Amino acid sequence: MGYSKEIYRLAQQELDRRRNTARDTAEKHQAEIYSAIPRIREIQKELADSGLRAVQAAIYGGPNSPQALSSLRIKNQALQMERVKLLESARLPADFLEVHYTCPKCQDTGYIINRRCECLEKLLRRFAYRQVSESGGLGECRFENFLLSYYPDTPNQDGKIPRKIMAGILNSCQEYARNFLPNGESLLFRGHTGLGKTHLSLAIAYEAIEKGYGVYYASSQRLLDKLQAKQFQRQTKEDTD
Repeated sequence: MGYSKEIYRLAQQELDRRRNTARDTAEKHQAEIYSAIPRIREIQKELADSGLRAVQAAIYGGPNSPQALSSLRIKNQALQMERVKLLESARLPADFLEVHYTCPKCQDTGYIINRRCECLEKLLRRFAYRQVSESGGLGECRFENFLLSYYPDTPNQDGKIPRKIMAGILNSCQEYARNFLPNGESLLFRGHTGLGKTHLSLAIAYEAIEKGYGVYYASSQRLLDKLQAKQFQRQTKEDTD
């Protein structure tokens, strides 16, 4: 099962926010520096004009094309150096006017050509797990924040040590998550409230999501209600056919 449309929508929404923020910040920097140092505006225009001339020289060619391109390249380098020095005089970095995307690889679009970028994959996993966590009524539950110290390390009435038992259960859950397969065997948690069943199930869900699997989380009662409703709909359809 893949990610839901809602997960994709949330991830795309976050990418749009990042991209717009980066561009708005660059525009703000541009307005500030043009006001403080008008010469930089002139340099930016000259660079744009020389870039256009370079494209024209490359397209239309001609006997003087190599010399023209070389001359434009030298001029551009001089303009860029002048811009750097002006920015340095204002105690600003050389890339102050550039758009600083959260992910320079895809420029916060989520895709590199037709392939999903790593930043989009991370967002999909983050929102998928957040959705699962909210369904479970808890925050982020991972194996690393499952506290064995919560369980007594002294024998109970049956002579068993709760902490040792839970350490074994934790280890089994970690092994299950590490080798998780969608068509593998299932786990069944049983026990009283507050023993850690929800925490461990959400920790397994997190590991599954990290592997790229979609996860649906619901209480056993809710799941049974859905199954019963689906079965009832099927029977109703069969009766009317």
